[in-house]
Amino acid sequence: MAFVFLFLSPKIFGFVDVALTKGGVASYGGVWKFLAGCVSETFFAMLLLPITTFHTSVFIFGLAFGKTVSWGGQSRDPRAVSFAEALAHFWPQTVFGLMLLALASAFTPAAIIPGLVIAAGYVLAVPFAMLTASKTLGGWMAKTRLCGIPEEFNTPPEIAAITNTKV
Repeated sequence: MAFVFLFLSPKIFGFVDVALTKGGVASYGGVWKFLAGCVSETFFAMLLLPITTFHTSVFIFGLAFGKTVSWGGQSRDPRAVSFAEALAHFWPQTVFGLMLLALASAFTPAAIIPGLVIAAGYVLAVPFAMLTASKTLGGWMAKTRLCGIPEEFNTPPEIAAITNTKV
């Protein structure tokens, strides 16, 4: 639980800072956009946390057995992720999550519901990767400005000059 707090505390303190700063919430599109952004950002972070910690743990474990470190560039072009591609990358997290749920149901059936909160990121890794790479979701979020930053609501002249955006 302490790790989850440490993981989320920068977000939480950032939300509090914006809320306590005069004009802060307005700069994020108003109360409802700010709150919707806070909730969706926290929800996505909670799903992403187990996926990334699992991946990092496997990577660190691999280093002890001679796995080498390489740093490849990320593909940031807007493109969909197919089910096959997501499954190829995230099947270990999914299997691990399903094993956690199976163990919980076998030994402590009452733990299944709280276990779902913990295992959701693992079990949903494949659809989560597909959803977050979705052009439809990305387009909707851009259109509604959900999780928008102040510069998207009020573009500074310096950014407008290099992006051909109207101020």
